[in-house]
Amino acid sequence: MGYTHYFNFNNGINEFSEKVLNEITTVTEKYQDILVVDELSKMLINLNGIEEDSYETFYISTDLTSFNFCKTARRPYDLPVCEILLILKYHYGDNFNLKSDGFAVSRGKFEAKEIEDTWMEALENIKGNFGYEFELVGKISESNGRKYYSFDIVQIS
Repeated sequence: MGYTHYFNFNNGINEFSEKVLNEITTVTEKYQDILVVDELSKMLINLNGIEEDSYETFYISTDLTSFNFCKTARRPYDLPVCEILLILKYHYGDNFNLKSDGFAVSRGKFEAKEIEDTWMEALENIKGNFGYEFELVGKISESNGRKYYSFDIVQIS
Protein backbone atom coordinates (compact mmCIF):
# COMPACT_ATOMS: atom_id res chain seq x y z
CA MET A 1 0.00 0.00 0.00
CA GLY A 2 0.97 3.61 -0.41
CA TYR A 3 -0.45 7.01 -1.11
CA THR A 4 -2.44 6.47 -4.31
CA HIS A 5 -4.63 8.28 -6.85
CA TYR A 6 -7.23 6.25 -8.81
CA PHE A 7 -8.74 7.31 -12.13
CA ASN A 8 -10.44 6.17 -15.33
CA PHE A 9 -12.82 7.21 -18.07
CA ASN A 10 -16.29 5.63 -17.99
CA ASN A 11 -16.42 5.31 -21.77
CA GLY A 12 -12.97 6.35 -22.93
CA ILE A 13 -12.49 9.34 -25.20
CA ASN A 14 -11.29 9.67 -28.79
CA GLU A 15 -8.32 11.85 -27.91
CA PHE A 16 -7.18 14.54 -25.52
CA SER A 17 -8.25 17.89 -26.95
CA GLU A 18 -5.73 20.59 -27.88
CA LYS A 19 -7.03 22.70 -24.99
CA VAL A 20 -6.43 19.87 -22.49
CA LEU A 21 -2.96 19.20 -23.90
CA ASN A 22 -2.09 22.90 -23.77
CA GLU A 23 -3.18 23.14 -20.13
CA ILE A 24 -1.29 19.98 -19.19
CA THR A 25 1.77 21.35 -21.01
CA THR A 26 1.46 24.52 -18.93
CA VAL A 27 1.57 22.37 -15.78
CA THR A 28 4.46 20.18 -16.94
CA GLU A 29 6.52 23.21 -17.99
CA LYS A 30 5.91 24.86 -14.62
CA TYR A 31 7.31 21.77 -12.88
CA GLN A 32 10.00 20.83 -15.41
CA ASP A 33 12.62 20.83 -12.63
CA ILE A 34 10.87 17.90 -10.90
CA LEU A 35 9.23 16.03 -13.83
CA VAL A 36 10.33 13.76 -16.63
CA VAL A 37 7.66 13.73 -19.35
CA ASP A 38 8.02 10.56 -21.40
CA GLU A 39 4.99 11.27 -23.58
CA LEU A 40 2.30 13.90 -23.84
CA SER A 41 0.17 13.25 -26.91
CA LYS A 42 -3.45 13.14 -28.03
CA MET A 43 -3.60 9.52 -26.85
CA LEU A 44 -1.30 9.29 -23.82
CA ILE A 45 0.06 11.12 -20.79
CA ASN A 46 3.13 9.45 -19.30
CA LEU A 47 5.40 11.12 -16.71
CA ASN A 48 7.27 10.61 -13.45
CA GLY A 49 9.42 12.47 -10.98
CA ILE A 50 13.12 12.96 -11.58
CA GLU A 51 15.63 10.42 -10.25
CA GLU A 52 15.29 9.89 -6.47
CA ASP A 53 12.05 11.90 -6.48
CA SER A 54 10.43 9.46 -8.89
CA TYR A 55 8.13 6.69 -7.76
CA GLU A 56 5.45 5.15 -9.97
CA THR A 57 4.85 6.38 -13.48
CA PHE A 58 1.72 8.45 -13.99
CA TYR A 59 0.16 6.89 -17.07
CA ILE A 60 -3.24 7.64 -18.55
CA SER A 61 -4.48 6.84 -22.04
CA THR A 62 -7.69 7.83 -23.80
CA ASP A 63 -8.97 4.24 -23.80
CA LEU A 64 -8.50 3.75 -20.05
CA THR A 65 -11.90 2.47 -18.90
CA SER A 66 -10.81 0.16 -16.07
CA PHE A 67 -9.55 1.85 -12.92
CA ASN A 68 -5.89 2.73 -13.06
CA PHE A 69 -3.79 4.15 -10.28
CA CYS A 70 -0.58 5.97 -9.56
CA LYS A 71 1.32 5.83 -6.28
CA THR A 72 3.32 9.01 -5.79
CA ALA A 73 4.42 8.46 -2.18
CA ARG A 74 3.74 12.19 -1.74
CA ARG A 75 6.97 12.96 -3.58
CA PRO A 76 7.30 16.39 -5.22
CA TYR A 77 5.76 15.25 -8.52
CA ASP A 78 2.52 14.52 -6.67
CA LEU A 79 1.47 18.18 -7.03
CA PRO A 80 1.61 18.29 -10.86
CA VAL A 81 -0.07 14.87 -11.00
CA CYS A 82 -2.94 16.26 -8.88
CA GLU A 83 -3.17 19.33 -11.11
CA ILE A 84 -3.31 17.19 -14.26
CA LEU A 85 -6.01 15.00 -12.73
CA LEU A 86 -8.04 18.13 -11.92
CA ILE A 87 -7.69 19.38 -15.50
CA LEU A 88 -8.99 16.03 -16.75
CA LYS A 89 -11.84 16.07 -14.21
CA TYR A 90 -12.81 19.58 -15.27
CA HIS A 91 -12.87 18.84 -18.99
CA TYR A 92 -14.33 15.33 -18.92
CA GLY A 93 -16.65 15.75 -15.91
CA ASP A 94 -18.72 12.70 -15.04
CA ASN A 95 -16.94 10.65 -17.72
CA PHE A 96 -13.72 10.91 -15.67
CA ASN A 97 -13.71 9.14 -12.31
CA LEU A 98 -11.23 10.42 -9.77
CA LYS A 99 -10.50 9.08 -6.30
CA SER A 100 -7.48 9.54 -4.07
CA ASP A 101 -6.20 8.50 -0.69
CA GLY A 102 -5.91 12.27 -0.18
CA PHE A 103 -9.72 12.55 -0.19
CA ALA A 104 -10.04 10.47 3.02
CA VAL A 105 -9.80 12.85 5.97
CA SER A 106 -10.19 13.23 9.71
CA ARG A 107 -13.44 14.47 11.15
CA GLY A 108 -11.86 17.89 11.77
CA LYS A 109 -10.77 18.28 8.14
CA PHE A 110 -14.16 17.00 7.03
CA GLU A 111 -15.94 19.68 9.04
CA ALA A 112 -13.51 22.32 7.68
CA LYS A 113 -14.08 21.02 4.09
CA GLU A 114 -10.38 20.36 3.58
CA ILE A 115 -8.62 17.48 1.88
CA GLU A 116 -4.93 16.51 1.94
CA ASP A 117 -2.60 19.53 1.66
CA THR A 118 -1.22 18.75 -1.81
CA TRP A 119 -4.75 18.50 -3.17
CA MET A 120 -5.70 21.81 -1.54
CA GLU A 121 -2.67 23.43 -3.20
CA ALA A 122 -3.55 21.82 -6.54
CA LEU A 123 -7.12 23.16 -6.30
CA GLU A 124 -5.78 26.67 -5.64
CA ASN A 125 -3.26 26.44 -8.49
CA ILE A 126 -5.86 25.22 -10.99
CA LYS A 127 -8.25 27.98 -9.96
CA GLY A 128 -5.50 30.60 -10.22
CA ASN A 129 -4.06 29.38 -13.54
CA PHE A 130 -7.22 28.36 -15.40
CA GLY A 131 -10.17 29.69 -13.37
CA TYR A 132 -11.53 26.19 -12.76
CA GLU A 133 -13.37 25.68 -9.49
CA PHE A 134 -14.41 22.48 -7.80
CA GLU A 135 -16.73 21.57 -4.96
CA LEU A 136 -15.82 19.10 -2.25
CA VAL A 137 -18.82 16.84 -1.67
CA GLY A 138 -18.60 15.12 1.70
CA LYS A 139 -19.35 11.45 2.31
CA ILE A 140 -19.58 9.61 5.61
CA SER A 141 -19.45 5.83 5.69
CA GLU A 142 -19.58 3.43 8.61
CA SER A 143 -17.87 0.13 9.21
CA ASN A 144 -17.64 -1.86 12.44
CA GLY A 145 -19.12 1.05 14.37
CA ARG A 146 -16.53 3.56 13.09
CA LYS A 147 -17.20 6.56 10.88
CA TYR A 148 -15.00 7.34 7.91
CA TYR A 149 -14.94 10.75 6.26
CA SER A 150 -14.05 11.50 2.65
CA PHE A 151 -14.82 13.78 -0.27
CA ASP A 152 -15.63 13.56 -3.94
CA ILE A 153 -14.51 16.39 -6.21
CA VAL A 154 -17.06 17.91 -8.59
CA GLN A 155 -16.33 20.68 -11.08
CA ILE A 156 -18.52 23.78 -10.67
CA SER A 157 -17.12 26.35 -13.12
